[in-house]
Amino acid sequence: MSIAAALFVAVAFPGLLPNLAPDLLPALALALSEVAPGAAAELPGAPSALPAAAIPTAIPTAIPTAPAGICAVPATALAPLAGLAVVGGLSGLDIRRRVEAGVHRRAEEQRLPSPRVAWLVPVLALSWPAFALAPALVRGPGPTPLVVAAFLVASLPLAWLAAVDLDVHRLPNAVTLPGLWLGPVVLVALGLIGGDPAAAGRAAVGGLVAGGAYGLLYTIGLLLARPGLGLGDVKLAGCLGPWLAFCGWTHLATGLYLGLAFGGLGAVALLLARRARAHTPIAHGPAMALGAGVALCLPLG
Repeated sequence: MSIAAALFVAVAFPGLLPNLAPDLLPALALALSEVAPGAAAELPGAPSALPAAAIPTAIPTAIPTAPAGICAVPATALAPLAGLAVVGGLSGLDIRRRVEAGVHRRAEEQRLPSPRVAWLVPVLALSWPAFALAPALVRGPGPTPLVVAAFLVASLPLAWLAAVDLDVHRLPNAVTLPGLWLGPVVLVALGLIGGDPAAAGRAAVGGLVAGGAYGLLYTIGLLLARPGLGLGDVKLAGCLGPWLAFCGWTHLATGLYLGLAFGGLGAVALLLARRARAHTPIAHGPAMALGAGVALCLPLG
């Protein structure tokens, strides 16, 4: 994607995850019940749905009461969250090592300067606990540990793609093509197993919707002789679509919109910093990944 185009379109840890949702959801429901009782009733494990005797054990009394509007996190959930941060950071280290080694580069790309992707470590270390906490904010039935684990694992190839795109402005088919069918298969299965056929149905067609939307933008750019998005971006949209749609159509629309918005903001920043001109190509994959990640962490209906 060029600067002008961007402006135009402005399971691996079973010991951690099973203990996370049971601790976080009752705490979140209790905090919400003080300021929005109706919203608390929407959450699984809300205090109104728990026996009175179970609430003190689900919410440790040693934790101070959180201010209104802030969800208390029980001490028993801190260890799983810290563990997820450590696993995410270690995964970031491994991806960083592979990217800096240039294993993704073609022969003609070997002469390029070594990529600097130190950001992978803190991003994944922070995003893994965020992804684990986010389902507690999403209305409707809470996801199973398998669903949370699937989302966490899916963030690894997404981080890889973002780093590679920043380095060589290319999204490897070796990752995007399998992602076009692997994501829907996994999510449809998880939706059906979890008793949520609506989520399974959304995941089945989410890739077509997202890929179709980006494909339309790609075609418009070609017709106007101002190509902005690449086919790699279209394929990445098709990969992200099922994951966003699994959470809801609003998540899908928001994730796609934020990807375009972040791309435009990045283009503005590069222009202001005098590091790019109107037709300088930029990597759009990182903006798409960031938009999807932010959308998944938003409490959208």
